Amino acid sequence: MSEYLDNDLLPALYAGAKATLNDHWPDMRRLGYVNNRVFEALACGLPVVSDYQPALFDLFGDAVLQYATRKQFLNCMDQLYLDYPRVLARVEKVISLIPEQHSFEIRARELCRVVSKLKEEHPSRF
Repeated sequence: MSEYLDNDLLPALYAGAKATLNDHWPDMRRLGYVNNRVFEALACGLPVVSDYQPALFDLFGDAVLQYATRKQFLNCMDQLYLDYPRVLARVEKVISLIPEQHSFEIRARELCRVVSKLKEEHPSRF
């Protein structure tokens, strides 16, 4: 397994998976920024299990399985294995949101907004 995978290979990797795991850096959680992996995976119709990030529910409702504790993580795994069709159906309901509201261009603008905010809050670091 490699630490780096070219972005062009991601759709095929996601297509061959049953789900993907996601986590956020602490500063991403603090700023409410959602990891791009979530958007990529959902756009490919792939269920996502992620650490808790309130913005995820705001964006996608229950389509992303979230956990904050070990017990919740195990519950997410149970949902994947015991009720995969239902999990997949929730993902399918949000697939169209990705190109409409969360395209690469839109996400890049959001990233620039977050960086600008950080520059304002911490000008000596930039």
